[in-house]
Formats: sequence, C-alpha cells, structure tokens
Amino acid sequence: MDVFKTHVGEGKALMINEENFYLATRERKPYVVDSGGVKSFYAVCPECDNPIQLIGLLRRQQDSLPHRPYGRHIGHDVPGVAVYDEDAYLSCPFSDPGYWRTDRKRKPSNPTGQALYRIMRDRFDRVEYAWRESSGLLLGIKSLRRALTVWRNDKGWLNYGSTYHNLPQMLFFGLPPGNPVWAMRVEELAARFPFGRRGRNILGAFGILRFVPTDQDLAFR
Repeated sequence: MDVFKTHVGEGKALMINEENFYLATRERKPYVVDSGGVKSFYAVCPECDNPIQLIGLLRRQQDSLPHRPYGRHIGHDVPGVAVYDEDAYLSCPFSDPGYWRTDRKRKPSNPTGQALYRIMRDRFDRVEYAWRESSGLLLGIKSLRRALTVWRNDKGWLNYGSTYHNLPQMLFFGLPPGNPVWAMRVEELAARFPFGRRGRNILGAFGILRFVPTDQDLAFR
C-alpha cells in the first residue's frame, strides 16, 4: 500500500513518504522503534485499522527495493499504535482485493465499527456527497432515508466489508432487490452524469453495486 494514517478511527489517509511521516509523527515513539540502532517505522492501515510497517521510508535505507516506500501489514500488535485484528486483515482490500469475508462480524466494541457508525451518524451529508461525486447519481431524500434506516437496522458498521472509503456503496448494500432506490433510467443517467468522470474511484473498493433499469423514475433533487 502507498498510504497510511496515524490513529485508529480516522478516515483520512496520507501518502507514504518521509515528509508526511515526519509531520504526522515527528518520528517519535510509538511510531518509531529503535532496536539496536535499527529503526522500524509503524503506522495504521487506512482501511482496516491494523498496524502496518513502513518499508524504505528513509532514502538511505537499503531495503527499499521498489525504490518507493510502501506499507505492509504486520501480524501483531504495535503498542500505542494499533491492535492486530485477523478478521479485519483478511477483509482488507490492501491485503487481498479479491477476498470477501462474510462469516464474521465486528464486535460492537470494535473501534473501526464505532468510527464508521459516527461518520454515518454525524457526517451523513459528506457520505451522500461522496456517493454523488463518485457515481454522478443524485438520490432523493426519501431514498436516502430508506437506505440509512436499513443500514442502521442491519448494523452495517459491524460488517467487515464496510471501510472508511466505501461507506457510500455499503450504505445501499443491504437494500432488497427491486427496492425503489434502484428504480432509475440508466440511459438518461449515463447521458446526464458520465460515470467515473473524476478518474480513479477510491470509494468503489468492492464494486458491489448493481443498477437495474426499470420503467420507474427516481426523484432527483
């Protein structure tokens, strides 16, 4: 991975480079561990909140084989940084994008799940904005309220498939087939809102949405 963050529960991510790491951590403990004169640099995975180690962060390091610093998951706790969660790791798109963990749920006390719940509760306007920007679709108030109610009732924040960067998509994951929120004329939308007009869509990590054209109209606002 080429991004990191410094605190569990944050939704932001920084590019991995020496300057960003220094500004975020001042290169102090617990993010830097000196063992016999050899420094190791740690941070948090922006997707699964697990600890990661930053490799090749300093230009003078010889183990930076790709010539660019990168982050990799580590299978143990890093005190003061993050606690390792095996299920979160297996569900992380940075560990295996093709893997989909369905048999386990986050515990109610899980800090990632709690953070996702707070984002959806306190910053739903930003979630809706991210959805609109990534998809080009404007959904009516009733459709948004219906989707949010289903997400809350299903406790979607406990789903390991939900991450900080795909909340807009996961908001609609639990809706049953044929729900009015999917009732849209795809041809008209394609002409009005070019999909992916902003290039790389970091919010579509799992590509789970399926749009079914019908004869019904969706209320645009």
